[in-house]
Amino acid sequence: VFNHWLCCTDGKHCCPEGTTCDVSSGKCNRGDMTAIDWFKKVPANVGSVKCPDGQSECKTGQTCCKLASGQYGCCPIPKAVCCTDGKHCCPEGTTCDVSSGKCNRGEIAVMDWFEKVPANVGSVKCPDGQSECKTGQTCCKLASGQYGCCPIPKV
Repeated sequence: VFNHWLCCTDGKHCCPEGTTCDVSSGKCNRGDMTAIDWFKKVPANVGSVKCPDGQSECKTGQTCCKLASGQYGCCPIPKAVCCTDGKHCCPEGTTCDVSSGKCNRGEIAVMDWFEKVPANVGSVKCPDGQSECKTGQTCCKLASGQYGCCPIPKV
């Protein structure tokens, strides 16, 4: 298991500490030996919504809703109404009809409801103060100057 990660100069990949990035081969080398394939960074989240538990978070534009498990999930729309089934949500100004699986406005079913997704628990702030990566990932600067996330933690 690798605990420390370094960002490669191509701005797109990262390698474990103790290896060097070989941009021409796309590998992480240790000495004269090719150690492993390098890891591709993923875009960092810019902005997030903290959930009431103080640990979970959703992307900007999503709504924190409690799941049936008691943990928080994210409704994929802003200012959503969280349904009592602990799995779904509806747009602001509507109500959840758990029996039909619809979002109602008054007595009229206006749309199917949305399914919640698990919330991110914790995050790592990147040096720009705006971008963030999930806990267990490492912030690395991309060639564009923005930050990406290496899928392995930096300890």
